[in-house]
This record gives sequence, C-alpha cells and structure tokens, in this order.
Amino acid sequence: MSKLPKSSPELHQQLEALQLQAFQMHTRWTMWKQLFARGRARREFLSSTADNFFLYVDASFRDCVWMSLCRLTDPDKSNLTISRALTTVGYSLKPRQRRWQLAALKVLSSSMTTIRQIRNRRLGHNDLSTATGKRTLSRVEYRVTDRAVYCAIELIRSIDITARSSCASYIIMGGGDSLVQKLRCGHEFWRMMSQRKVPPPSWLGRGCPDPELARRNKT
Repeated sequence: MSKLPKSSPELHQQLEALQLQAFQMHTRWTMWKQLFARGRARREFLSSTADNFFLYVDASFRDCVWMSLCRLTDPDKSNLTISRALTTVGYSLKPRQRRWQLAALKVLSSSMTTIRQIRNRRLGHNDLSTATGKRTLSRVEYRVTDRAVYCAIELIRSIDITARSSCASYIIMGGGDSLVQKLRCGHEFWRMMSQRKVPPPSWLGRGCPDPELARRNKT
C-alpha cells in the first residue's frame, strides 16, 4: 500500500471519515460508562426506573461499540481501518512514538479475539449453533472493551492531531450523568407527591411525565 502525501485530499477524506467513526464509538462508550459503570447503586436505580428500557440500552450500546471496534480493526483490503491509515500516513518518525504505536496495535489486536467472535457469530451473522445454544460465547469483560476503545482512540490521535479536541468534546457536553441526575429529580418529585397524598399535576396524565404523551392518552 503506497503512502499518500499529508496534503493529499484523498488522505484528508480518509482521516476525516476515520475520525468521525471513532468519535461516534467514543461517544457511545462514554455514555455507556456513565450509565452502567458507575457502581451497583446506579445500575439498580436505572433498573428500578425503567428496567426493560435500560436493559436494551445497555445491550445496544455495547453491541454498537463492539461492531465499531471490529470495523476499525478489520483486514485492510478495501476497508478503512486504523492499520490502513497508519500504513498510508506512515508510522511516526520518532522512535518512541513509533514503538508506542506498534505496542498499541498489538494490545488492540489481542483485545479483539472475543469481541470478533461475538460479531461473527451473533451481531454480523445468525450462527446456527450459537443461536440454538449449542455453542456459547465468552463474556467480554468491561476492562477489555475499555482498553480496546482507548487504544483505538489514541492511535487515531497519533495519526491526526485534530482528533484530540473532537474526541474530548462529548465529555465536556455531558450525557449519561445528566440523564441520571434528571431521572433522580423526577423520582424524588414523584416520591414527594406520593407522601403529600395529593393528586399529581394534570399534565402527568396516568403517571406519565410526558405532557404530549399524556394528551394523546386522553384522546
């Protein structure tokens, strides 16, 4: 695979697309951690609020992150991957940085074994033996996914310095934490209303905190 000059429009398009995919993966994983990796008490609170909903949110976010990791680490061929970008741009000329890039790629690759099995047997395909319970898939530990996401993000940052500000922007904006805070406020409000033994405001409808949905329920 030939290198492209750093001023090449084609290279700029590749890095921009790679950065966008990494940013979306980083956002999903950050939200997942804010919702489900802040201790047992938070998970129990979310489960008590809307157990089935957050069960699906948990699984959906993890599946999306695993699919993103697999796509970013697929064989180069005609795919846009991290290793392809490194080869196209060229590894760092600084020995220390180059050693880190090679080590991070190795760690990322070793973290993908079980994740790739899940993609191949369950997410990307409906493997017969897995779907019917004849074969089981190993569980992916939280730290394995977290390490893989970290390596992927840092490798892209080592290629394109503009990825630094973008990948950090979600944490600045917030997300999962603010959602939990608002749910707690709603939960506390509902508790206070119950203790006062007074009817809730009319816009709550049948216990529904969404005014629009409450109006639809009346019709």
